[in-house]
Amino acid sequence: MRRFVQHLFSNRAAVLVAVLCVGLLCTGLMHLWMYRMQTRLVQQRLDQQATLAAVRIEARMDRLSEMARGLRGAFLVNPGLDRRTFIQLLRQQRLSPELGDYLMAAYIREVPAAQVDAFLARQQQPALGSAGQVTLRNFGSRGSYYLIDYLYPDNNVTHAYMGFDIGGLPTRLKALESIRDRNQPVLSPPIPLLALRKHPPVFALRYPLYRPDLPLDTAAQRRAAFHGFLSITVLLSDVERWVKLALPPGMHYSLWQSWQDPAWGPTDHARRMLEGGPAAVSRGLNSEVLINLQGAQWRLVLEETPASRSDLFWLWPAGFSLSLLLAMAFGWQGMPQRKQEPAMLRGVDRILTLVEHLPAMVVLRDAANVVVYGNRAAQCWLGEEEPLLGRSEQIWSAAELSSHEEHNALHLVLPDRNGEERHLALTILPLSGYPGHRATIVRDVTEEQRREVELTMRRQRMSELLEIVCDWYWELDTEHRITYVSSSQFARVGFNLSVLLGKRSWEIADGALTQQEWEAHRQRLDRRQPYRDFILRVPMEGRFYVVSLSGRPHYDTAGRFQGYRGVARDITEAVTLQEHTQAQAVRHERILEALGEGLIALDAAGRVQYLNSAAMALTGYSAEEATGLPVERVLVMVDDVHSVPLPNLCGPLLVGQAQTVRPRRCVLLNKYSLRIAVEESAVAMREANGRLAGVVIAFRDEGVPLRPPEPEAER
Repeated sequence: MRRFVQHLFSNRAAVLVAVLCVGLLCTGLMHLWMYRMQTRLVQQRLDQQATLAAVRIEARMDRLSEMARGLRGAFLVNPGLDRRTFIQLLRQQRLSPELGDYLMAAYIREVPAAQVDAFLARQQQPALGSAGQVTLRNFGSRGSYYLIDYLYPDNNVTHAYMGFDIGGLPTRLKALESIRDRNQPVLSPPIPLLALRKHPPVFALRYPLYRPDLPLDTAAQRRAAFHGFLSITVLLSDVERWVKLALPPGMHYSLWQSWQDPAWGPTDHARRMLEGGPAAVSRGLNSEVLINLQGAQWRLVLEETPASRSDLFWLWPAGFSLSLLLAMAFGWQGMPQRKQEPAMLRGVDRILTLVEHLPAMVVLRDAANVVVYGNRAAQCWLGEEEPLLGRSEQIWSAAELSSHEEHNALHLVLPDRNGEERHLALTILPLSGYPGHRATIVRDVTEEQRREVELTMRRQRMSELLEIVCDWYWELDTEHRITYVSSSQFARVGFNLSVLLGKRSWEIADGALTQQEWEAHRQRLDRRQPYRDFILRVPMEGRFYVVSLSGRPHYDTAGRFQGYRGVARDITEAVTLQEHTQAQAVRHERILEALGEGLIALDAAGRVQYLNSAAMALTGYSAEEATGLPVERVLVMVDDVHSVPLPNLCGPLLVGQAQTVRPRRCVLLNKYSLRIAVEESAVAMREANGRLAGVVIAFRDEGVPLRPPEPEAER
């Protein structure tokens, strides 16, 4: 082998070819390494830009939702809000249609079919001629129409929508009725402007509005209380402008609608809404991020473009030129036998030079524990005035003087020359081939220790905050199986977590949910949608726990779905208390219904809130008729002699002049003008702080038949 190498280096052509091949191989390896580094940087940049753009788009839509919620609150406070106040509220917002934040905001009123002509007549303005008039499709075929009443801004572009019926299409009418019945704001998919067909499609964020004094527990109650919609319309071109503002130039982007609310029909597949930027590289890198909105989910996709990478082909000419120069130098120089230092001595000098400039402290001791070498860092630890070479005492630890021929590692905390406490990692290595000789290497790990302590405290703080916000947190894999559950909550009750791991949520539940509810939950998981406050009853250790689950899908850096992460809250006590309270309320209501006396409960304003069966029988009013009416209309008391109306018995109680009043005998004139002799009493109800909560009126039938009073002429 030695002769072969000598022969190779004696032939200059062979040396040139060998060095050139090695140089080209190194160039290829360098190209591969730089390409991989570039790929990682491009992927990181795509992920960062996609996340930043998604956050900015969500922030824009959240600001529109916040504005819509503010207007909805104004309608709840004042259901009769007029157009002037509506426009003033919009002008006070931080968002403006002039700045491109939205196209228009409108109040859409539900108008019965019989009142449509009168409504359109009110919308006409003589100064504008026939502007604002529309011809309704299939007029009279529907019971009511959804017509735009208030509009901002009212300009040449948007005025065509004044009085427009937004439910003219069957699909839109079905979506509006679904939003109304569910009391849930929904963002529409891209829809065309029917009155402005030359404009690009828009998104419409619609909030249902209800009368504040009516219940909203069922769909029928919501239909009865409904009076219109609040609509914020945004141009698709404005959304594209938001995306461009959130991204740097030269980035290829596409915006997809991955899910929409079922009110607008089923979502069979994702639909691309926007695409722009330079052409993407075929089979290049990409980054996807989900944007969760009100009743919709978008997916922003960024793709690699040719400008994303710098050209690496310059490396080959440079590598070839350098390899050629080295080959020529080796070929011409050959292998001259020069008298110089042995190769080992040159290597030792290089190693000593390297060790001398290391930040770690290095000390060599011989078999007699005498220091024979120390680098600059070791001398700086002792100080320039303290001798290092020839020292036989310990410098950092007594382990330096140990004669054991084995590797030893210690962690020390010592003060430096300035008295500042430092954390040191000390390692003692025996030198092979030199019995008794040892190398002591000491690294200053103070900063590493500080960062580790800070990281530990940060993790502990995060864990404590999670325990405050929720009872435990969990993780699911791609098959929706439980892979992790934090043990703090279960450790307090001594529950074994192994019975939960590897199972799905529907495998550990007690069957309280219906098959349809579980199917809807599984479909949400399969669509990888976030969910919140999913109530589940779980049997554990001989008892039932009621938990509230909230989770979001989790993706890795490459955009691959990894499962779900979320938190859980134990609401067993709250649910038990609620069930107990409901049972108590039912029990008390049955007791009140069984009483023979009539009872009427009033609020602090003197309006009827409750009647028992006896009160309904005596007054002739049902609970639905009397609730919300002033007590003077339901309970009419007159004098038993002259039939003169008597003052309200609860009047002094409502104004705070008394806590109770003396009972009185009088005549009740009920809804059907029947006269009933009763004995009436009243008492005030107060809250814990003494504030008046209402009044309870009790009256019972005296059982004395009464006749209507005779006219004066017949007496």
